[in-house]
Amino acid sequence: MTIRKSIGLSGITQLLIFLLNFGSVLVISRLLTPEEIGVFSVSVGLLSFAHVLRDFGVGNFLIQAKVITRDNLRSAYSVMLYSSWTIAVLLYSIRDVAANFYDQPGIADVLGLIAINFLIIPFGAPVLTLLRREMEFGKVAVVSIGNAVVQVFVTVMCAQNGFSYLSMAWGSIAGMVTNVLLLMIFRPVEMSFFPTIKGIGEVLNFGYKSIILAFSSEAGNSAPDIILGRTLGFSTVAYYSRASGLIQMAVGQVVKVIYDVFLPAFAKDLREGEDPVRGYCKAMSLMVSILAPMIAFIMVMAEPLIILLFGDQWVPAVPIASVLSFYALISCPFLLAGSALIAAGQIAVVMRIQLVIQALTVSIFLTSIWLPLSSVILIQSISTAASIILHAKALELYFGLRINALWQSIRGSYLLVLLSISPSLLLRVLSSGFGFNISLTYIFILGVFSFVCFWLLAVYYINHPIKSEIQKILGSLGSRFK
Repeated sequence: MTIRKSIGLSGITQLLIFLLNFGSVLVISRLLTPEEIGVFSVSVGLLSFAHVLRDFGVGNFLIQAKVITRDNLRSAYSVMLYSSWTIAVLLYSIRDVAANFYDQPGIADVLGLIAINFLIIPFGAPVLTLLRREMEFGKVAVVSIGNAVVQVFVTVMCAQNGFSYLSMAWGSIAGMVTNVLLLMIFRPVEMSFFPTIKGIGEVLNFGYKSIILAFSSEAGNSAPDIILGRTLGFSTVAYYSRASGLIQMAVGQVVKVIYDVFLPAFAKDLREGEDPVRGYCKAMSLMVSILAPMIAFIMVMAEPLIILLFGDQWVPAVPIASVLSFYALISCPFLLAGSALIAAGQIAVVMRIQLVIQALTVSIFLTSIWLPLSSVILIQSISTAASIILHAKALELYFGLRINALWQSIRGSYLLVLLSISPSLLLRVLSSGFGFNISLTYIFILGVFSFVCFWLLAVYYINHPIKSEIQKILGSLGSRFK
């Protein structure tokens, strides 16, 4: 399957799943009380690190491996089986302790049910990874959408029939069973489900690095909530969360779609002897041309976006969103650097880079003991700069990709940023600096319309490489409607 078709399928799949989940949230919010939903939410929160451990890096191990043998598959499956079943036993064992800690018996019920998922996961997850490795995104789409449909249906039916906070747990189990059944249809003949201890050393050597990487990332992601909540108060945490959440809401799905395809595609190119410099530069040229203008638009239009989406009480989050958007804008060319290195088998390098970055991140947020949030956000530029420098050095060391070569491939994408956000910037200047009485709703509507139009005009004016991708998509759609 071509990369273009893979990204298209992955994008459509993510959109359908998002719509299904969003619809489910709307329905469940009316069928269950906030307290009932809260019981499940707290239980899921307790599982965040369990999900990091249960995979034990098996997915990335199989994707980056140069050759996959029957023994590789069997040992990878065995590692996931042992780790997942161990977690299932631990979850079941601590369910009453967790329930007593929160003084909520329902948490024990939820954890006891969710433990079943960890017993089921190993029978499907390795097969799903193999499908991604071989770029079989049509089959991945069938599995993912089937899982989501069944999960939403069972959750809603259970909620309607009085299952309360257990509705989501039963839905999750039903979705996982569907996942495994569908994957059994697509299971390659060489896939064995007989566990072994032979050959698991190689998987464990890769896996422990993956675990350290995942835990360090989780620690860095949790640092704002954990530290700011103690040093500057819960309202400060909420403002930071809304600001960072705005960026994630806008670009997170785009990054996920590209990431899901990029890792197996880049690994496949490396196995086939393709030039990694050319592959990374091409991917970045296209990705930055989409993401960087979107991020810049959020940076300029942070105020109308936050007020219209969340309300006037969230105005203090506006400057935070603008600064975080700027950091994301300059980091854009390195968003997939870690994935590229993992595809090349250099997970130890990615692990070391992340340990440094997350240690810096935690240290910077600890300065909130003495400094206000505005100062902490500015100091965050240090970790952003460190991330850019370390990833740039790693790309040069392992792929021979020099920073000037990367810049040559993406400078047109940053020119798109300047051209596409100029109308939005003018609107903001006129409305705030010159006293023009324009409502935020009109500013937002005009901003979105002008942004899309000027982005398309700029793509064609500078003849950006994404122009050919747009023409191919339009040509394909046109041929289908003839």
